[in-house]
Amino acid sequence: HSNMSEFEVESLQPAVKIYHKDKLINFDLQKIHSNLYSLIMAGKQFRIWLDPLGNGDYKIVINQETLNAVVEDERQQLRKLFRSAQQVKSDITQIRAPMPGLVAQVGVTLDQKITAGQGLFIIEAMKMENEIKSPVGGKITKILVKRGETLEKDALLVEIYDDKTGSGLGSEKTQQK
Repeated sequence: HSNMSEFEVESLQPAVKIYHKDKLINFDLQKIHSNLYSLIMAGKQFRIWLDPLGNGDYKIVINQETLNAVVEDERQQLRKLFRSAQQVKSDITQIRAPMPGLVAQVGVTLDQKITAGQGLFIIEAMKMENEIKSPVGGKITKILVKRGETLEKDALLVEIYDDKTGSGLGSEKTQQK
């Protein structure tokens, strides 16, 4: 079968609630043996055999019909969502100047590994020093400015290859103070 249904299971010890399309399903589930269960739902009884295959995958046999299931918690669902978003987006994060000013300090070097939140530059604007921090972890792949250079607002400062240990999705971002 290529039919796919999504169920949300809420475990509130000792009770378990199951939702399908945001509708609560009433049921009674009893464990008979290690992998064998009896399920009563909508007045019908089902014998269920759960065969864990690892990594949250299960083969489920319900009254001789075999189904495949994947059990994911919220964190796994979010990871999957972010992975699919990352495949669409670039792995390069561009950091741009949030204001016009003078590059007072370049705090990174080419090919340097950095962490999210790490300081990259200090830009002097109107007699104030503004630290520009990285929104992602990764590796510096391009530095497009040097110390003493005068910048326009939105000037491209640096490009970072997002190594997925950072906090960003890796799209073009502007870090502002």
